[in-house]
Amino acid sequence: MAVTRASAIFPLLLLLLLLLHLLSSGLAAARQDCPPFSCGQLRDVENPFRRKDDPALCGEPTYQLSCDANRSTFRIGSTDYSVTQISYENSTFRLVDPNFANGSCGLPAQPLSLTNQSTAGLMCYYSSVWASFMNCSEAIQNDTQYHLLSCLSHKDRWFVYVIVDLDADELFDLHPGCKYLSMIPVAGDAFGYYDPPSSSIDPFSILQKGFDCILSSGLAAARQDCPPFSCGQLRDVENPFRRKDDPALCGEPTYQLSCDANRSTFRIGSTDYSVTQISYENSTFRLVDPNFANGSCGLPAQPLSLTNQSTAGLMCYYSSVWASFMNCSEAIQNDTQYHLLSCLSHKDRWFVYVIVAADADELGYLHPGCEYLSMIPVAYDAFGYYDPPSSSIDPFSILQKGFDCNIPGRPPHWKSKVIHQCLNESISMFSGLTRSYHILTVVSNLVRSELHFASCVNNYYFSGTFTSWSTYHSSIYRITVVVIVLIQIVQLLIVLFILGRFVVAPIALFVFLAHKLWVSLASVDAVEKFLRAQQMLTPTRYAYTDIVAITRHFRQKLGQGGFGSVFKGELAGGLLVAVKLLGNSNCNGDEFISEVATIGRIHHVNVVRLVGYCAEGSKRALVYEYMPNGSLDKYIFSSRATIFTSEKLIDIARGIHYLHRGCDMQILHFDIKPHNILLDRTFTPKISDFGLAKLYPKGNSLVSVSAARGTVGYIAPELISRSFGIISHKSDVYSFGMLLLEMAGRRRNVDPRAQNSSQVYYPSWIYDKLTTIRRQQEIQLDDTIEIEESEKKLSVVGLWCIQIKPSERPTMAKVMEMLEADASSLPIPPKPFFSSVDSSTSQTKTCLTSSSAQLSIISE
Repeated sequence: MAVTRASAIFPLLLLLLLLLHLLSSGLAAARQDCPPFSCGQLRDVENPFRRKDDPALCGEPTYQLSCDANRSTFRIGSTDYSVTQISYENSTFRLVDPNFANGSCGLPAQPLSLTNQSTAGLMCYYSSVWASFMNCSEAIQNDTQYHLLSCLSHKDRWFVYVIVDLDADELFDLHPGCKYLSMIPVAGDAFGYYDPPSSSIDPFSILQKGFDCILSSGLAAARQDCPPFSCGQLRDVENPFRRKDDPALCGEPTYQLSCDANRSTFRIGSTDYSVTQISYENSTFRLVDPNFANGSCGLPAQPLSLTNQSTAGLMCYYSSVWASFMNCSEAIQNDTQYHLLSCLSHKDRWFVYVIVAADADELGYLHPGCEYLSMIPVAYDAFGYYDPPSSSIDPFSILQKGFDCNIPGRPPHWKSKVIHQCLNESISMFSGLTRSYHILTVVSNLVRSELHFASCVNNYYFSGTFTSWSTYHSSIYRITVVVIVLIQIVQLLIVLFILGRFVVAPIALFVFLAHKLWVSLASVDAVEKFLRAQQMLTPTRYAYTDIVAITRHFRQKLGQGGFGSVFKGELAGGLLVAVKLLGNSNCNGDEFISEVATIGRIHHVNVVRLVGYCAEGSKRALVYEYMPNGSLDKYIFSSRATIFTSEKLIDIARGIHYLHRGCDMQILHFDIKPHNILLDRTFTPKISDFGLAKLYPKGNSLVSVSAARGTVGYIAPELISRSFGIISHKSDVYSFGMLLLEMAGRRRNVDPRAQNSSQVYYPSWIYDKLTTIRRQQEIQLDDTIEIEESEKKLSVVGLWCIQIKPSERPTMAKVMEMLEADASSLPIPPKPFFSSVDSSTSQTKTCLTSSSAQLSIISE
């Protein structure tokens, strides 16, 4: 049976070997089809480099070149660097930043630090020499390391410097008032290895030489020549760690160790930390602060917060547990989290405390009167996950154990290990924080522990130097965030259910009962309001002291008119009013009261209601309902004129018609103009200002006045001279027609600034256009004039209203019919002008120069 099985397996093994041989032969043949090539000024370029159109098996995608006639470029991130040379012997190739290619002044096209993600898959810090650029608020004196870049500086406002040195990338010697701008590696042979240039050398001539990157094949070969080594008490130390005198390709500069007989140290910033252990399995190494190495009392040699620049390129907050030191002006009682450091305190003058906890770095525990001193991470296994040490434990015995930093490379099994570890930490954190089962406390602690879980996963997987894991970290972190968001949504639904059951439901029931009570009382209030409203329908006579109280001593002035000033006021019931305080009046007091009483009986939606009046001695005042949107003249010539449709104009006409025919006595307004058309909250127009109005019986066809009444531009001709006809309600029709023409043209009827003399007087100009359109049956005559349907209708109706003879003008009832009709059905009226355009223009300009808006009295 065994022989049979062996004989069956043997042919399969032969077939497998044959396939492997064919595969290797095909791959070798494919490689032979990739001959050396030229790229720009480079010759004999070969693997691992490739061009964009080369076969897929030629070269490596990471080392793709772009070739021009005399230039080859290599892309890192979003920047194309010039490739000046390739050394297969040294396994390096040299790149030059495009901003320094000609030795010109500038900053690097992009930062190329150790932690920069754009250098993924490359090692471009071959020489360990760097050029760091910084911006300073003041000039730096007596420091030859700082090279002033005058071309980038600005007199006394800012100063740009560059440091070219071995450790220029660490930035711990940064002067006060200076901020980091950018950095870039420098070729080791640019000025001699590790011999910084003197102050007399131009830094840009050094940067013009570029920097070296290592080929993947050369890096792999060089690593084989870097055997494990011992350093102090540590054994079998290997990549990424290195010693100072190791070959350049051994290890990484960030992980350089200093070795003594029985001690190995690692420098962060300006401090040498003892390295007590290295765990390649967990990808961590442990450091001990020199001030805590012997368990002695003191402060950290330097703060190591999350944002501290001295930890650039490292991840030394592995456990998320911190020790924060603070100085307090008085002793803290009954708080076991605060551990008094008697060795650093001074009797009753100051007290130094330390907190060792999961979120001690957030300083949320800071008491009033305490100031932050320093902080340092703590090893996660120093006292167990989130089990803070009791007051009897010496904090320095915990700090003596040190803290962990990550090293490059993580084994695949970290995924489940990290999730499990972060979950345990979050559960322990929730248990430690929850000391009462109040609902708000539980919810708050749940949120904090979940946020800590996301932060923990992010901290474990995130490290700027481990670029090959960036995609892996990103996907894990995104999944973690999605899970936490879903948990938060479920918790929110639970909280909303609890609140709805025990909080919202009782409140809703209370509101419902209160509403029912309010509705039952509202019917009683409605009757009372109706009676008050009926009382307010007739004008009320106020004393002058009432007027002062209503206007609050005339505090808010709304405007100034020809008859006096207008102030905003408020009645006792909360009704807003406009109080017109009239100037010295020459009319008889009885006539004033009689006229007010007559106008006070007018109740129409398009007429401003007279609420009250005051006639006390020489003091006169009229109280009208308040119109919040002002008068029509504020909108008629603006872009908001479109809100005034034909319906709004019909409302104005309806109000004028009511004055003429809707009352016991016909009321002639004699001053219809945009300024006297007020607008309420909904822009409903209301006629106001009856200061010039006269009351006559409806049967009277002749109206006698002793003076011309109205405003220039709106006054009817018969009010100026009786030769044009008798004064009647047609005088208001003329004024309304002028208002329609202004609405149609959205300009003053007389505009001396018009480009053409024919356009100065709008009624004449629009009449000519309408007659021409009617003759030619066209809507548009030329490229500059366009008459819309709405403008055409308003113009035709307006021209009918401003006929010279009153008998040829329509009544307000007819005007309303015309406004409701189509423009095409309206006939063109006779030309309503008795003089030529030029004479009309001249006469109009003469009228405009008059210093008074009101006409003088004309004797009959």
